[in-house]
Amino acid sequence: MKKQFVVLATILTINLLFTQTDIYVLCEGNFQTPNSTLWKFSDQLGPIQGPVHWDPNSNPLGDTGQSLHIADDHLFIIMNNSHTVEVVNLLNNFEFITTINVSGASPRYFTTYNNVGYLTNWHTGGIIRIDLSSYTLLDPIPTPGLMTEAILVHAGYLYVSSSMHQDWSNNDMVLKYNLMNPLAAADTFHVVPGPVALLAIGDSIFIASQYYDANWNANSGTSLIQHSTGSVTTNDYATDLGASRLVNINGNVYRTVLRGIAPLDANLAINTSGQLGDIAGVYSAGVHQDYIFIGHTTDYTAPDTVTVINTQGTVLQDYTVGAIPGFFATYSPGSVTVDDILQPANYTLLKPYPNPFNAIVSIDFSIATDANIDLAIYDLKGKLIEKLIHKHLIRGDYRHKWNGNEHATGIYFVALTIDGVKSLAKITLLK
Repeated sequence: MKKQFVVLATILTINLLFTQTDIYVLCEGNFQTPNSTLWKFSDQLGPIQGPVHWDPNSNPLGDTGQSLHIADDHLFIIMNNSHTVEVVNLLNNFEFITTINVSGASPRYFTTYNNVGYLTNWHTGGIIRIDLSSYTLLDPIPTPGLMTEAILVHAGYLYVSSSMHQDWSNNDMVLKYNLMNPLAAADTFHVVPGPVALLAIGDSIFIASQYYDANWNANSGTSLIQHSTGSVTTNDYATDLGASRLVNINGNVYRTVLRGIAPLDANLAINTSGQLGDIAGVYSAGVHQDYIFIGHTTDYTAPDTVTVINTQGTVLQDYTVGAIPGFFATYSPGSVTVDDILQPANYTLLKPYPNPFNAIVSIDFSIATDANIDLAIYDLKGKLIEKLIHKHLIRGDYRHKWNGNEHATGIYFVALTIDGVKSLAKITLLK
């Protein structure tokens, strides 16, 4: 049995290696010029495709591409100075679905939860909410006097940063909303001024900041909010690190610096000895497995470059793209992406047994608070095999049994989602 398990583990590695993931690159373009572009390449690092769908000469995507978000096989493209959200179905040959107009809002970043989209922006004094069944606007979450910026869903809560007030003065706030009642008043945390990026790992919410002093000198900092306790740690570097982006590399937080990315130590300081890359004009960063994507520009005009490096800092590929590559998103066509399904969840206990099993496996898990629960089985390619639970459960311990008799010998994933946050366990069916 041990030899057979080694063979199956090898099959798992091979399948994960050859399940293609597409990497989308949004190039910001120049402000007040409709030359934003979208590009795509695969994790096999073949030729880049682009501009994808929109041609700036005949069918412009728009003015100032801000960010991307992928959910439920749909790509959402946030266009800051065109004041729109472009929606595309990725499963159906990049089928354009609709344009959501948010006139005058200057939208920034987008996330989804339970078929509702949440859109930060500079000018409405609220977080825009969108019904994703009809693409119509719902009542916004009020944020009077604030420009809202980065946004993420974590453990059933919505975290939103505000880097400026609407009079353009610096702000230092991160707001937290319970997604069971998002219109209610938020918890507020004070961090290094100018919070512009958020990243969740386990119980920690990391925040990258960039702000300007009275003499318009740029300064950078990083903060940390503990989700379970609400405690805040800050480190104001009082120097300019350039772009303020955060990425997760194998559970470690890296931040963009002037010529690459570098890890943070336990005090949120930059570990310069661990820097990856030596690239002028770093503007953005993204990660997929062991690939790191660095968008860079030195003159803010096309053409610009995306450089792919590995976790040792070796340059693997350079791609020529449009002006100012500013945001990355990854997508595995028709499947759950590896990055998505391996995201660790808070307050979960996921223990399938026996494992390996030859017919029925018991799956134990616990939840610390009442929550929306999804429990499902996936195969090696990320294809959904069976959905076991899809309901709201009260806090407590649970056991569910799955009968694999009708399925082939092999390795499967048990995926547990608690209020939008996923955890994974690998199970082996032997017959």
